[in-house]
Amino acid sequence: MSNGTYPKPYPPITWRVISGSTYSLANICGGAPPMAVDPVTGIVNASPANIGKYAFALKVHEWRGGVKIGETTLDIQYEGLNCTVDSPPLFTALEDTITVIVEDEICFDIMSYDDDGSDTIYLTPVSSEFDLIGNFVAPNPAIGSPSGDYYYLDYMGNDTLWIPHFLDIGAGVYEGIGMIPLRYCWEPPCETVDSVFGLDLTTYSLGCSGSDTTVKHVEIAVINIVPPILLSIPDTMNVTFDDSICFEVYARDTINTEDTLFIEPTSTLFNFAGNYIAPISAGGDSAYYLNFMGQDTMWMYNYLYTTNLAVGAVQDVPLKYCWKVGCGDVFIEDIDLQFMAYSTKCNSDTTYNGSAIHIDPPQGYVNPVANVFTPNDDGKNDYFELEGIADPCYDTIQIEIYNRWGILVFESNDPEFKWDGKNKRGQECAEGVFFVLLKGTYGSQYDPATGLRIPNVVDDQFHLSLFR
Repeated sequence: MSNGTYPKPYPPITWRVISGSTYSLANICGGAPPMAVDPVTGIVNASPANIGKYAFALKVHEWRGGVKIGETTLDIQYEGLNCTVDSPPLFTALEDTITVIVEDEICFDIMSYDDDGSDTIYLTPVSSEFDLIGNFVAPNPAIGSPSGDYYYLDYMGNDTLWIPHFLDIGAGVYEGIGMIPLRYCWEPPCETVDSVFGLDLTTYSLGCSGSDTTVKHVEIAVINIVPPILLSIPDTMNVTFDDSICFEVYARDTINTEDTLFIEPTSTLFNFAGNYIAPISAGGDSAYYLNFMGQDTMWMYNYLYTTNLAVGAVQDVPLKYCWKVGCGDVFIEDIDLQFMAYSTKCNSDTTYNGSAIHIDPPQGYVNPVANVFTPNDDGKNDYFELEGIADPCYDTIQIEIYNRWGILVFESNDPEFKWDGKNKRGQECAEGVFFVLLKGTYGSQYDPATGLRIPNVVDDQFHLSLFR
C-alpha cells in the first residue's frame, strides 16, 4: 500500500459501529487475509472489509544484543478505499526481434503505457548482454514548457513526443505517469556480427489490487548485409605493336552510400603504376574524370591512391589506364588483367573481375631493294633504306656500304636504317657506285595454323648507284 501519511494536526475520526462486524486484535479491520504487521520491517499489510478510516496503536520494542533497550507506542490511522482492479500497463507494438545491421547506427524506441493515462507506472529493462546504460538516450528536458517536462524528437518515426513525468528512481527502474518512453541508440561493432542480445522488459503499476505487471522479452539480432559490388571492365581487348590504348574500370557499392570502396589490381604482367591516369583534382579529397566510359563527368569523393596501387572513393570508384604497346608486350602475347573490389564495410565481400588483352604481333614484309638513290633533298628518293614493313620487335639487320676503293662509308644494325649518302665523318660522298653487304631478317609472317613466326630472311650483296 502507498504511504499516505501527513503531518499533524489530524482530523477527528467519527466512530461508527458496522452491523455484523466483529473486530479484535486477531482481525483489527476485518477482511482476508487479516491485517498483519511485519515485526522486522514494520510494513502493514491489510485488506479492510469495509470502506472507512481505521485507527489503532502499535507498541514497538527495540532490542539490541538480546537486551531490551526501549519501547514506544505509535498511533496509526489509514483509510480503506474502494478498490478497483486496474489493467496492467502494456507495451506499444514491439517486435520480438529487433534486427540491426553491423556498423550501422540504429535507434529503437520502447514504450510502456497505461490505458488510464493517469496512473503512475514503472518500467525495468534488464540485460546481461546489451549495454543499457551506455546506449540509453535520455529524453530532452523541456524547461518551462506547458506540454510536458521532457520530450523525444521523432519518437517511433512520428512527431515530437511530450512526456509529462519521467524519473529514473535508481536500480534500473524508470517511473512515469501514463507512459514511459525509452530510447536506445547503438552502432554494433564488427565483432558482434551474428550475435543476439537478450532484453527483458517489465512494466507494472502499484494499485490496491497489488502489482499489475506485464513482461516482454526482446532479442536484438546483429546481422551483416554483404553489399553487392558492381565491377565493370572490358571483357577482351586486341592490340598490336605501337598501338596506344586507354581502358577504364568502374566499381560501385550498390547499398552502402557512405563506405569507402576500393579497386585493386591483382595481376602482375601489366604495369599498373606506370600506366595509371590519375583523375583531375577538384580540391580537397574530390576528383573527377571527364567523358568517363563515353558518358558524362564521373566524380570521386574521398579519393585516395594507396601504395598497393588500389584506388578508393565513397560508393563510386572509376579508374583509367593508358598504354602504348611495346615489344615487351608483344613477347608476352597475352596479358590477363585482374581486379578486385572491396569496401571498408565489416565483413565486406570481395568482387573479382578481369579482362584479357591479346597482343597481335606486327606483320611485316620486305620489298626488293632499289639500287639507285638521289640524296639531293628534293624529297624524292633521298635515302637508301629497306622497303616494306619492319618487325621492330624481332628484326636483326647488319648493313655495310663500301665505296669503289673498299673504304667503309656506312654501317648500321638498325633494321630501319636510312643512309643519306654521307660517310662516317658526315661528309657527302661523291657520285658513283657503292658496294652493299646486307644480312639479317626484316619483317615477319605468322603461320595461321600454328601461330609461329616466320621471319623474312635478308642476305644480299649488290651494287648501289648514288646520283645527286
